[in-house]
Amino acid sequence: MGKPKLVTAQFGLNISHIPRLANLEQGGGSLMDLGIYNIQFAMLVFGNEMPEEIVTSCVKNEKGVDVTLGLILKYKSGGIAQLTSIISARIKSEAVVYCDNNGQFDIKSLTLPYPFWSTTELITPTGTLTFPLPPLAEKTTYPNGQGMRYEIDATRRSILAGKYRV
Repeated sequence: MGKPKLVTAQFGLNISHIPRLANLEQGGGSLMDLGIYNIQFAMLVFGNEMPEEIVTSCVKNEKGVDVTLGLILKYKSGGIAQLTSIISARIKSEAVVYCDNNGQFDIKSLTLPYPFWSTTELITPTGTLTFPLPPLAEKTTYPNGQGMRYEIDATRRSILAGKYRV
């Protein structure tokens, strides 16, 4: 696929009515609630490389909580992550990786369709890969929430094995 040159990720939901999101002390705001998924995706793509430059801009509400955030991470390797999050509107939430293919900018790189933070598909130049989630008896709050089952099961096993105490 080539070397990652540009990562774009945008994540927006109309969730500003949730009281916790209006409180900075409770981790409210666009960055802490949604933007962190964008940052995690950029970290996945660029590996252990830390950004050498970070540029941000945000729109805050009357309580000082960031409602909309624009974030650019510049990497020494020549890559850039362009990340957007918003908690007052549902936007097209997806992530795309654009790669340098021997000097050519490949716009058909990798796409994680909505909901990219818990997607079950990866769109590549050669086709779409599908990763089904286990069925659940009850509906989850967020799309593909049953994907958290793996983390929950691993945490439970660690607690039962005495590796962690509650």
